[in-house]
Amino acid sequence: MQYLYGGSVLSTPATHCGSAPCAFATSGFYSDWSPEKAFDQSNYAMYGSGYCNEAGDGYPRGAGWLAYDFGVPTQVDQVKIWFWRGDHSASGTAYMEGSNDAVTWTTLKTITDTDYATLDTTVDCVASPSSAPTLLMKLRAGSNTFQYDASYWTDTSVLNEAGGASVSDSDDEDVKMSAFNTDPISALTLCYKTLDNCYTYELGATYTSASALFSSGFIRSENLGYGAGAADAAKQAWTDLFLPPGTPTWYDDYWNGNGGGNCNMQRPGINTQCNDNNWARIGYCVNLPDQSCQPYDTSDADSPIGIGLKTQNWPNNVNAPFGEYFIHGAGSSGVQLFQHQAWLFAGSATTAASPTPSPTPFPTAFPTPYPTTRFSQRLTQRRARRPAQRILSVGRRRIRRFLRGLPWRAEPAERLPLATPTCRTFTVSGSI
Repeated sequence: MQYLYGGSVLSTPATHCGSAPCAFATSGFYSDWSPEKAFDQSNYAMYGSGYCNEAGDGYPRGAGWLAYDFGVPTQVDQVKIWFWRGDHSASGTAYMEGSNDAVTWTTLKTITDTDYATLDTTVDCVASPSSAPTLLMKLRAGSNTFQYDASYWTDTSVLNEAGGASVSDSDDEDVKMSAFNTDPISALTLCYKTLDNCYTYELGATYTSASALFSSGFIRSENLGYGAGAADAAKQAWTDLFLPPGTPTWYDDYWNGNGGGNCNMQRPGINTQCNDNNWARIGYCVNLPDQSCQPYDTSDADSPIGIGLKTQNWPNNVNAPFGEYFIHGAGSSGVQLFQHQAWLFAGSATTAASPTPSPTPFPTAFPTPYPTTRFSQRLTQRRARRPAQRILSVGRRRIRRFLRGLPWRAEPAERLPLATPTCRTFTVSGSI
């Protein structure tokens, strides 16, 4: 399946969750037809790549849900779905719905047609400009202007506010907006390197301003403000912002190392100060990758990872993302390869930022007013040979789910998956 906006197909990297962007599905699915195959956009023909499920999670074979997590809210105005055959499409009314939290859903489109081999329809899924998030800071790559000890974190000064008039992937500047000192916050969204590579940190309370938050001392969060997400998932998502999956050598070195990937986070949270001068305004600390786990507050630490840093070794004071001991052996030149522009917004990725005047891959109104879209159909009692279609996508930085039934046959040789193009936030449920 595909999601489109303005006639352009949205990117849906075909990876299995993990960390976003990624696909996942109801627990019962055939290994050769796993969820990410529906989003590879490589072949939509009958014998092409696709997804096919078996019975699981209380759904009959051919029913259940297929999901895609885009990582950030996205504008969508068209969705396409390819079915194996027309008689494997929905046999009852279907709905496309949107949600920012995967709890409250808004119907965006009702589909009454049945027996279609291809569904190509428009959806009212465009973010309103009024829902733009508030920029608090821009942190320039390699700069130390917003190091941990910088007074900007706790005082009422501003810096280069004119530079905050717009945001773009081409930004290369340090900015502190007056909103940092005045606007109440209950969540922060950090984007790194590009405006579609973001993480939402839910604070669990409302602070009078960001400067008040960063003046409050250490605020521990075992899951780094990752909502209902587990600590391990939070660690993965946060770390992937700065050390992306697929990075040669250092990604595996970190995640296979005891001091890194195999250990719990040290002192995760806001204003964290770990041993040996490893501090972060937002982040956590680790030990050297080849050393043993030392996750306690009194344990040895060798580097923070996050923003607003003081580090034990090079670069010592820096905006982001970590010290050389985080990927020990890379040297200063190696660490410089990971130093990029960062943006800090007030609010969650579900309340989002408005598109910027410059063209960027972040054209969505950064928290969109509707979260995700879901296309759903009520299941009816029918022969199990035509499984229900259901696609469901969950909004915000979290999850977009797609529920849909895919074709199947009694014999494995005849199980044929359905390839699906994708859109950022959609759900489909169906009756058969």
